[in-house]
Amino acid sequence: MKGKSPNFEEQLLDIRSRLRIKRRDTEFYETASRLLTLMVSLEKLGDGADPELYKHFPVAAIAALEAHFKAVVSKIVDTGPPYLERGLTLAGDRLRSASQILPIVHGNKVSAGELIAHVIPFNSVATIENALSSLLGTDFKALVGTVVNEYDQRSPSRTPQLVVPDVAALWKELALAFERRHILAHEAATGYEVTFADAKLSVQSARQLCDAIQATMWMTIWKDVPLTQSEMNIHAYRQMKQTRIALGRKLRIAMAIAASRGERARFRRTHMLWRDYAKGWSPWQAELYAGGTIQPLIRATAEERTFSNRLSDVKSWISAMQPEAPPDDD
Repeated sequence: MKGKSPNFEEQLLDIRSRLRIKRRDTEFYETASRLLTLMVSLEKLGDGADPELYKHFPVAAIAALEAHFKAVVSKIVDTGPPYLERGLTLAGDRLRSASQILPIVHGNKVSAGELIAHVIPFNSVATIENALSSLLGTDFKALVGTVVNEYDQRSPSRTPQLVVPDVAALWKELALAFERRHILAHEAATGYEVTFADAKLSVQSARQLCDAIQATMWMTIWKDVPLTQSEMNIHAYRQMKQTRIALGRKLRIAMAIAASRGERARFRRTHMLWRDYAKGWSPWQAELYAGGTIQPLIRATAEERTFSNRLSDVKSWISAMQPEAPPDDD
């Protein structure tokens, strides 16, 4: 119906339903998988196949690139300020009002980032460049010329290699891929030729830009996020330690309250029961990964979750014993 507001939530959920893994946090895997599949399929065809078959690859490659781009925009915006504000500015009047956005986001089925990514334009390499420059607050094209693989960024012993050695050439190849996609998606184009080399360049350029965007994310938005197994292990241990310290603080408060009520021994006895359980539970969860480099991560994560649950219980008990106390935001 003319003038009817589009149902963005329904559209986004439909898109997610067509993924192999139907979650909002798997888009990068899905697009990388699609581009790899396209390249494998193209190589199987070889350069002697029916020329009509090559026409499908520029369309599919740009579709995969669009999915990757929108996933990146979503991730950036959902990082929070100042990226959310920049995303809302980027969306402009495509999102008509807060009354259109808030009910969708509050439903928690789709995020603000997904919503903004869904409505911003994607029809040329310039729209990618402009959007990511606006969100990151820097010249995205210039940044692409400097980024190295994310693992090279984190490993001083490795010799870093530029993801995109020639940015101008990549932009030219992407412009041709977009042009081919437009022609093949909107015209009969019976006299339009796409060679094996053309199809390969379309897939390769899309894949290279996806790699560059990924490396850029690790250089900017995710620069403090653990990437390697060693970093993940250290991060998980630190998180566990922080939660354990917070639990210790609350336990001292709880013990003092219990003592004031003549229940110190009872509180201590029940806590010892919990501690015996915790000592057995976390190592048991990590047993399956014995000898593997991931075991410290699994054990620290299990311990952090156990401490966190106990912390929540202790906080609730303190609140019940001291209902007049201000809310516990610690």
